[in-house]
Amino acid sequence: MRCFRFKNMLMKTTRSEWIITVLLFCLLLIALVARAAPVTQKNSAKKPEKTVLIFERKPCYGFCPAYKAEFFASGLVLVTAMQHVKLAEQPEFRFQLPPAEIQQLAAQAKKSGFFTFPERIKTQATDIPARELTIFQKNKPKKVVFEETPESFKEVTDQLESTVESRINPGK
Repeated sequence: MRCFRFKNMLMKTTRSEWIITVLLFCLLLIALVARAAPVTQKNSAKKPEKTVLIFERKPCYGFCPAYKAEFFASGLVLVTAMQHVKLAEQPEFRFQLPPAEIQQLAAQAKKSGFFTFPERIKTQATDIPARELTIFQKNKPKKVVFEETPESFKEVTDQLESTVESRINPGK
């Protein structure tokens, strides 16, 4: 008799009820998997690299290359093109320098009096691309916009420009 009741119960269950049950079970599985996924992503996420300095060359009224180059402690340099820079049809370009070279560039900038400069050094010229340099000291940024570069600092900005531009425009 028990077998008969079970058989009757199965027969009374319609096809749509079975489909709904299967769908609910699938949704439950998807929810469980989705809830567990962020935990594995958190553990595998990299720590952000420490930025040592950021050098930005601003646009001019002509065809001056304009870009932003971020120098990291690991030696990675990330260049973001803004205007008149050909980076193989990509908005970003990466290259590697020895970490000691990046530390040397930052030390040279500090030695040249960077931390004594005001936030903006102006000029009377109208079409000179400004350069913006940000150096991080004890995780605090100091930014200076150079419309005109002081003689004591020209070597530093020229070296930063040549380091970046020799890699983004290798034919020049």
